[in-house]
Amino acid sequence: MRTSYLIEKADDSTKKKIAREVVNIILSVRRYPIDLLLQDISEKSRVVQMNFIALACDNLHIEPPVRNNVWSRVENPYRVGNDVDENRIAAAVCAIEKQDGVRITWPGNDVRVDFKKMYDEGAIR
Repeated sequence: MRTSYLIEKADDSTKKKIAREVVNIILSVRRYPIDLLLQDISEKSRVVQMNFIALACDNLHIEPPVRNNVWSRVENPYRVGNDVDENRIAAAVCAIEKQDGVRITWPGNDVRVDFKKMYDEGAIR
C-alpha cells in the first residue's frame, strides 16, 4: 500500500530508476529478454508489482513515503501475490491511517503498472 502511494507520487526519474532496479532483481534469478520481462511484470497483479517495487526501493535506499515505516523484504513477490487478498489490504490501509495519520488509497489489485512505460519514460500507465 505504501509502495502504491509512493509510485503514484514519485517523479519520472525516480520511477525509471525503480523500474530498472526491478529488472535487475528479476534478472538476478532468471534470464529474460528485457522487453519480455517488462511485459510479464506489467501483467502481474498490483500486489506482485508493488512487492517488486518495495524490494527495488529498499535496494536503492528510497525511504517509504510514510515516516516511521520500513520496507518489508519478501523472498518471492510472485508467491506473496497469491497470499494477499482485499481483506488484508484493507486492514493494512486502515492500520497505516490509524498509526500514522496518512490516508492511502488502494486502487485495486487489477490496476496495473505498465513497467515498459515506467522503464522507458517514467510513466506508470
